[in-house]
Amino acid sequence: MKHIWKKFAFAVAATVALCALSGQAFAQEAANKLSEFLPKMAPQNMADEGQVREMEAAQQGWMNYCLQDAAKSKELRAESIKAMCDALESDAPVVTKQWLLHVMQWVGDDSCIGAVAPLLKSDDPRLVDGAARVLAQIPTEAALNALKVDENKFASYIKARNVDIEVGVETELPLALPNLSDADFAEYMKGFDKLSDDDKARALGAVRVRKAKESLAAAVACVDSENDQVKRAALLAIERIGSAKEFDVLYQQLKTFDRGFVVRIMKNVVGDDFDAAVVNALKKETDGGLMAALADVVGGRYIKSEVGTLLALAKKDDCPARLALISAAERLATKDNIGDFVDAALAISDRGDRDRAEQILSRLCDGDATQVVAKMNNQNGVQLFMLLGRIGGDAALEQMDRALSSNDAAAKALAVRAMCNWPNAVVWEKLLAAAQDKSYPEQLRVQALRAFIRVVSLPDEQDGIDMSGKDKLANLKKAFELATRDDERNLVLERVGAVREPESVEFVRQYVDTKALSDKAINAVLDLAHHDYLRKENKDLFIKALDVVLEKGNQGQKDRAAGYKSNIR
Repeated sequence: MKHIWKKFAFAVAATVALCALSGQAFAQEAANKLSEFLPKMAPQNMADEGQVREMEAAQQGWMNYCLQDAAKSKELRAESIKAMCDALESDAPVVTKQWLLHVMQWVGDDSCIGAVAPLLKSDDPRLVDGAARVLAQIPTEAALNALKVDENKFASYIKARNVDIEVGVETELPLALPNLSDADFAEYMKGFDKLSDDDKARALGAVRVRKAKESLAAAVACVDSENDQVKRAALLAIERIGSAKEFDVLYQQLKTFDRGFVVRIMKNVVGDDFDAAVVNALKKETDGGLMAALADVVGGRYIKSEVGTLLALAKKDDCPARLALISAAERLATKDNIGDFVDAALAISDRGDRDRAEQILSRLCDGDATQVVAKMNNQNGVQLFMLLGRIGGDAALEQMDRALSSNDAAAKALAVRAMCNWPNAVVWEKLLAAAQDKSYPEQLRVQALRAFIRVVSLPDEQDGIDMSGKDKLANLKKAFELATRDDERNLVLERVGAVREPESVEFVRQYVDTKALSDKAINAVLDLAHHDYLRKENKDLFIKALDVVLEKGNQGQKDRAAGYKSNIR
């Protein structure tokens, strides 16, 4: 069975087609917009910075659409809610549904109750909480009645609906400082030096809120306070009302105070002159920690014109913060900068830092290794060849084929190692062949087999090929047969849990009684049972499988199995 995004894409396409026929352009726009964001809202690997960034961008993009674009008309708002309801009723991943429920807290109305209320009975507490929060925000009898399905369980959410909020204006000093007239505030600040530390911090908070530039000197003076609360309030005030004139003050704080906090302040001070001050300081810096902090500021301020400066510094032989400079440059770079990134990455000696730099490069290349291939020579060939494996794409694949067809055993082995990092399943046949080729060392064959297991079990939207779920399962069974160690057999069982086919359940059930494989086999059953559509379309199969888990699993596994079994109906 194909991955859920393809199923949902067909549903979205059908919705769009119906809307077009009926002239409902609003529905088409909302459905198209959500289908654009949905696949990126649930990364397969939360340890992958690129996927996490895509997720955050997609989540924020949909939130912005609902709160800004869709808010311009009742029709568009209604259709955006309908599109979310359709997604909630699909088999979208939990993390996706969780975010959609978060958005619905802001825009939901009675029209979404039918899709939200059933989630109150979900076996995932994140969805239960999200659904209850949505219903608590909808001020109608229907929403209240939905929560009353279990008044004890949802008592706190019901109570939250009845909170009376009185908006008032504080009149007691110093809490009233943000509300004073300019003249009264100026009068109060005349006695600033005599205030207690607590009141100084409150006064500086008011300076920030009021953007009272006439009090900048007081904020600058308090940066050297021994009281942490006062110092932070002073820096926050400078963040709002400071300029390039305060750069040196902030730079000194980078050396002695909470560096992350000061970096945040420096990222937000307004003015092109401040940009110039940061860049000039970065060019002169020799301390690795301070250079990394200033590079972070350049990237955070999005000084796009200085990407060349960051990379030029990163390429210097004596650079003490190469990876930090490369990381900052990534935020500002285009594909035109890839050659300089390659040069900077090649200068890194630390293996861990080099690995992170290669991850950055692979994100920038986005499947096109052409510029990396152009930088290859006899000195850097081995290192860049491994990078090609991370990037993938036609240009990289051409280099792999050339090496594999040569008579050079070392070149062939290098190609296999590089393909083990391939981002999709395009090379699955080559990996399978390598895993069976006795001319390669055993360690390399095992590495190729593990990579084969990984790529053939990737989700449909990531695998880069047209491979059905049944074919993925067949390939995983082939890998299981080839495996000579339990490590690889367990890896197969784990990845079968991601192939949503009834036959996957039947396959993993065979190994529940095998001591070395039992835990992964049981987890795979549970991972497959997690998907409502698969579980409900194959009730008898899952009841038997879950009964086995209830008999032989550990307590945590039994609890999950009991929850899934109770939802089969």
